[in-house]
Formats: sequence, C-alpha cells, structure tokens
Amino acid sequence: MSEQTIWLCPLCRAAVIGPGDNAEVCDTCQSRPDWEALPQAVRDEVGAMIDATSSIRAGYLLAELDGGRRPTTEYVKLASHGGKVRRRTCSCAEADYGHASWTCPSCDRLLMGCDHDRGEICAPCDRGPEWAALPQAVRDEVGAMADAGDVMSAVYRLRELDHNRLDTWDYTLMVAYQNRRNSSGSIPRNAS
Repeated sequence: MSEQTIWLCPLCRAAVIGPGDNAEVCDTCQSRPDWEALPQAVRDEVGAMIDATSSIRAGYLLAELDGGRRPTTEYVKLASHGGKVRRRTCSCAEADYGHASWTCPSCDRLLMGCDHDRGEICAPCDRGPEWAALPQAVRDEVGAMADAGDVMSAVYRLRELDHNRLDTWDYTLMVAYQNRRNSSGSIPRNAS
C-alpha cells in the first residue's frame, strides 16, 4: 500500500486524497480557465443539468455539445467545476473569485476566495467539534490509521464506527481535520 495524504484545495475547499499539499489547487479547479472559456449559453445549459441531475450527467451533455473532442473525464471535471461555481454564495464574477487569500484562523491552511468569504475557517476545522465529540477509542483507532497513511480506510472505518450517521464527505473532512491538527503539532490528535 502506498501512503495516502489528505489535503484541502484552497479554492473550492474540497478535501483531496492523494498527492499534493494545501497550497495547490485540485484537478477540478485547474479546469477553471476551460470552464470560463465556454460560451455563457453552454454554461447555463450545463448548469441547469447540474442542478437537475448531477455533474456526471452534465459532463456527458457537455461532451455532446462540444462534439466529444476531449476525453469524457475532462468534461465531467469541467461540469464538476461548474457545479462548484453554482454553489458559491457570493455574487463575484468567476474570473474575480480567488483573488483574495488568507489562512484559516484555526489551522493556518491557505484558502482563496473573495472579499465576501475572507476570514472563514476551512471545512475540516468546521468539523473539529464533531471529531472531538467522538469517543476516545474511535479517535485513537482512526487517527492511527490516518497517521499510518491509510487515509481512505480511516474515513470508511470512522463511518462504520459512527454507524453511518453522516455522509462520507463529512467523515473525510473529520479525518482531514484530525490529520492536519496532528501533523501540525498545534492540537494533539487525542485532545478533546
């Protein structure tokens, strides 16, 4: 098994499992210029499909509209980025979003956004109280798995031990919180 890391995209705040660090933007956000280059009518049509169904189906629609000149996975990434743009709560233009940067006041992760969300804490730190509320034995077991580099197994084990109360994304953010806090030395993994 190769060691896994978990990091946070500073632009879209997605927790990413794999190579990278907290200063890089994720693959989906790297497709931002391609999304911006699409005609507004295409972005609107794909956006309506995202709202109605999913980014995956919208990616297939985008491939059809573009004549399939790229691999399908590229269109799905574009649609996924479009979905993230549509979920933002600010009214900033796409090209302006990301001009502001700051560090999470709780853990010092780099975050990017706009003046409307400047100073927010990151999603993993937002899950910190839920992590702290878990029984000590659960935090110890899951923390040891993440520290050993088996991040995905840690996420699924946490979900199992917590009786699937939350969705996998929430558990991923909790493991990201534990992993960052433990590796930074600022809050020990087992602190409550």
